[in-house]
Amino acid sequence: MRVTNDVKPFHELGQRFATDLRPGNINVYGTIERAYINGALLRLMLGDAADSRPAGTFVGPTFNLSLQLVSPALPDNHATVTVMGVQLNEWNYHLPEDDFVMEKVSFRALWLKTEDK
Repeated sequence: MRVTNDVKPFHELGQRFATDLRPGNINVYGTIERAYINGALLRLMLGDAADSRPAGTFVGPTFNLSLQLVSPALPDNHATVTVMGVQLNEWNYHLPEDDFVMEKVSFRALWLKTEDK
């Protein structure tokens, strides 16, 4: 998962160095990869279009992705990251000659929240 903030420098007339850094758009995106293929990730991306061509407008399915991060050394200390409004935008199927078959999807999301315990 990747979160970027398009920070932009602000230059005043006559100044060579930036006088201020201004926050820009925040983008949340990433990839999910697994060695088990059953079409569930592709169905999450296609929604109603997974079975047949939709008759009307196509609405892409969205979901929340919750990740719990636990350290084996400190099992009582863990964090939860919840990625909100996830939409899958690309699906890849990799069939190598001498390795595992891999399924990979990329996603975009609206925002995320974290919780430490």
